[in-house]
Amino acid sequence: MPPTYTDVPITSVEEIGKIGLKMGWVEKESEESMFKGWQPRFLILTGWDEGEAHLFYFTKETDKEASGVLFINDMKLEDPKATEPTVFQLQGSQRRFRFRCSDEIMARGWRMAIAEASQNGVHKCRTGVGSMAWIMQKHSKTCEACRQVFSATKAKHHCRCCGRVFCDGCSNNPKLMLEPYPNPVRCCRKCHQNQTVQMDKKRLLDERSAAFVNNHLDLLLAGGSFGDLDRSDLGRTMCLDSGSGVSLQHRRLVVVERVNENNLLADKVSRSGNRLKAATLRGIESISQLRASHVANAFKPAEMVKNVGAVTKGGVGVVTHVGKDLVNLTQNLTDHVTGPREWAILVRDIKGVSDCSGNPTLDRKYGPATARAFRVSYLEEGEAEASVMFVAESEEEKRQWLEALTEMSCLMRDGATEKLVLQKDKETLDRNVRDNLAKRRSSRNARVNEELASKEGKEDAE
Repeated sequence: MPPTYTDVPITSVEEIGKIGLKMGWVEKESEESMFKGWQPRFLILTGWDEGEAHLFYFTKETDKEASGVLFINDMKLEDPKATEPTVFQLQGSQRRFRFRCSDEIMARGWRMAIAEASQNGVHKCRTGVGSMAWIMQKHSKTCEACRQVFSATKAKHHCRCCGRVFCDGCSNNPKLMLEPYPNPVRCCRKCHQNQTVQMDKKRLLDERSAAFVNNHLDLLLAGGSFGDLDRSDLGRTMCLDSGSGVSLQHRRLVVVERVNENNLLADKVSRSGNRLKAATLRGIESISQLRASHVANAFKPAEMVKNVGAVTKGGVGVVTHVGKDLVNLTQNLTDHVTGPREWAILVRDIKGVSDCSGNPTLDRKYGPATARAFRVSYLEEGEAEASVMFVAESEEEKRQWLEALTEMSCLMRDGATEKLVLQKDKETLDRNVRDNLAKRRSSRNARVNEELASKEGKEDAE
């Protein structure tokens, strides 16, 4: 490993074990000719979350620094030899590394785990984060970029982002701040370019997040009261839940819909049904006189023919008015029986926020009120798309809500939610890692047992 100074990686068993995919004791064949033989080594295989896979090996489980690191993607996992079923080996461009397990089942488990981890592919730069794995300098004979041979005059330098070894010319870029290093560190040309682009993007997103917090978050948390274009008696409130410690995409817009309390049911019933005449239910002059017994009597078999005839004489206009009035009546009755209706919209499910002003169809139907209206489209459970309309008290209030909701939706899609806390994301990721680790271990063990059973069956048949 590189000499000890301020910007070397932390490769203790304790730290690397936190991200380990598989770990355990094996024997490693010595690379030094004078110490030829098998030496016990503690291995930790990493490669979670699509990160590049590495194999760390230690002499003790309490080591503060790894004895060596192998970059799985740069090596080939060779097929096992029939004469060495307990051995697995990795072939690099210049060296071969051989490991011996206590039994064949353990060796098969390691081969499968390494094969799975190698599918993550080559190194991918994580914004502002350095690599904890460095290729051992003695394993690097040429620069990773220009392929010139290292010598006494051509020194080796580790890229703190990808962990590979480069010459000075291929890594002499302005230093960057990468976690967990306390000071700016050296990066190769490719990693420097990728990190610079990603950091610039992150800085812009952070600035947008800070602006959103300063300009819009208080409005969303305080909430607002709105009307409805179709029903003047219906009111809605909307606010962002106060989910402390929860990232933006997991927050919810809580919408409560209720009938305004300043109108009596009788007034609404009378107003919505003033066109419902005797043609609907004979003998009833207006819907305000409607009783449950009237509805029940109207649909008795003896009365049905008379009712149909009365409606038919009234023409299409009467039928249309009757239908609308009955719908309104039913809605009003339902509102008062069921009380306020409440539902929540996940921020990540918001598909769009649109201004209703300037829409010719809405303008003709609702008139000036359209200038104060906006629509929120979202996905319901089952991936069905829905929308809800809000009518603000003024055009200025509508503008503020449009800006706040639009910016919140954009920030969520762009991933700029660090300013709004990512605790739930971290907890979910940790839980998923643990669950996946258990599932992959169980699957791997099952496949090992199946292969051994198949092998034994073939031997018995022979």
